[in-house]
Amino acid sequence: MKTFVISRKQDAARRAALVERLSALGIAFELAEGVDGFALGDAEKRRLADFPKMRRVLRVLGDGEIGCAVSHQNVYRRMIAENVPVACVLEDDARILSSSGEAWENGLSAGVAEDKPAVKLLTDRAIGATWAIGYVLNRAGAETMLRFNSPVFMVADCWESVRRRGLLSVVWDDVPRVGASGLPSVITPAGTPPHRVPLPMDFPSRLRRAFWRLRYGLGFRI
Repeated sequence: MKTFVISRKQDAARRAALVERLSALGIAFELAEGVDGFALGDAEKRRLADFPKMRRVLRVLGDGEIGCAVSHQNVYRRMIAENVPVACVLEDDARILSSSGEAWENGLSAGVAEDKPAVKLLTDRAIGATWAIGYVLNRAGAETMLRFNSPVFMVADCWESVRRRGLLSVVWDDVPRVGASGLPSVITPAGTPPHRVPLPMDFPSRLRRAFWRLRYGLGFRI
C-alpha cells in the first residue's frame, strides 16, 4: 500500500522522528509537501477556500486550517491522478504504535473496500472521527472528499460531517495504530488569534445557522 507523509518543506526536524520510525520498520513512504497556509496571499486563499460558505456555517477557518485541508486534498488528487486504489495518509506528527512492519501492514486496509467511499481512522476510537493524523482512504473516498470540501470550507478531518450525509463510511481498527507525538501544532500555533464568527444571538440567525449545520452534517444545534 502506498503511504504518504504530509509535511511542509520547512518542517524537516518535525518529521524526522516519523521518517526514522517508518524507515526502521521497513515501511515505504512518499513525502507529500504540505501547504503553508500562513504563507498564502489573499487571492490564493480566496481561490482555495470558500469563505462565503464558511460564514454560512459560522465557522471561518484559520490560515493553518486552510493549508492543512488543502495539503490533504493534494494527496487525494495524487491518488486520483496516479490511480492509487487505497493509500495510507500520515501527518508528520504521527507516532507509529505498531511493534513491527509486519504488524503495521497486517489488515491495514481491512474494512476499506475499493468500490465504496470509505476511510479507516488509525487513531483511538475514543477521540471520535476528528483527527486526520493517520488514516487509510480509498480512491472513491478521495473523490468524495474533494467533491464535498473543495474549495475548502471545512477542516481536513471533517469525516463525521461527510459520514452523516451518507457519503463516506468511517471505520476503525480495534487497536489504534497511530498516536500523536505531542509536537506543538503548526496549524494553530500558540498565540494564533481565533478565526471564528461569533454565534449570533437573534433567533432568525440561529435558525439559519442550524439549517447550514444540519445540511453539512455539523449537528443540529441552535
